[in-house]
Amino acid sequence: MAYTITPLTSHKTGAEVRGLDLTKPIDPERFSESMDRVRELLRRPNRDELDRRIQAMIEMHERRQAVRPHLVVREHERYLLVPTTEIHCLEATGNYVRLHCEGANHLLRSTLSAVEAKLDPERFLRVHRSWIVNLQQVREAQPWTKGGWILLTRRGLKVPVGQQYHHVLTKILR
Repeated sequence: MAYTITPLTSHKTGAEVRGLDLTKPIDPERFSESMDRVRELLRRPNRDELDRRIQAMIEMHERRQAVRPHLVVREHERYLLVPTTEIHCLEATGNYVRLHCEGANHLLRSTLSAVEAKLDPERFLRVHRSWIVNLQQVREAQPWTKGGWILLTRRGLKVPVGQQYHHVLTKILR
């Protein structure tokens, strides 16, 4: 951080323009005000943290723009539009994603991460490396073996919560 002291008294002083410059002779009150501004700048989060936060906000905005109201599933010779509101949960099974829906299950040839990118992050939450759950379809959370948890959907499906996803329980239980 640069701090400039100049003999030019005809220009506005640092205190007047909210900068960090001072003019000679140094006025103790203006010096104190300028040092307060320096301390304030030093207390602010560093630029890297601010850049990271801004990037995260941009990515969230782009993800919301990509959200789809339905997923397209191919079954035999036809294509079905499955509304995301009907999906209780999604399960990765090999090269496919199984959509557990109201009245039926559907297989979608895709990765779980690719499908997750199309879902509303306010409604769908990844709770396991192989599972995503629709928060509006969760009926209850129960403790399970070895400190784990299991979620029950309104349809009665049991969805495991992976150990590295335990922090998501706070989002579900709030």
